[in-house]
Amino acid sequence: MNDEIQPMEFADMIADLEGEAEVNSKDLKTLTETAAKYKAEIDAYEEAITKLKNLYNPVVEALQSTLELLDIKKISAQGYEFKIEAKSSVQTPKTEEEKKELFEYLKSIDLFYQIVSVNSSTLNSTYKNLAAQVMEETGALEFIMPGVGKPTIYTTLKVKKEK
Repeated sequence: MNDEIQPMEFADMIADLEGEAEVNSKDLKTLTETAAKYKAEIDAYEEAITKLKNLYNPVVEALQSTLELLDIKKISAQGYEFKIEAKSSVQTPKTEEEKKELFEYLKSIDLFYQIVSVNSSTLNSTYKNLAAQVMEETGALEFIMPGVGKPTIYTTLKVKKEK
């Protein structure tokens, strides 16, 4: 008998479990087994993709060098188009002075808020640090950062291989 849960059954199982004082140990076992199986498959695919990329990238670099040496801009072969593209890139400002200079320039041409964004991870880390600092200094349990509002609390399930 196959105890593996099919994707459409998850919603029914969750609905059945909500509000119950006791969870059926067979359901819990089936959920953990199924999650572990899928996680192992995902990990295996990700490992295989990494290995393939490690094989693919040097070949693409060699192909690019060859095409450039032969002054070939585009070639179609094996059902793919291989095309040399020229791109440009600027470095992000590193020093505080460079950042101020860039920000002032962007503000002067009304592009500051269109270009500058807030990194979510950095914002959350900064929020946690400031909230801890405020709690330590004032004892206040609630901290609201201007422009951000109250934090949303959520839970996640971290799945990792046992050692």
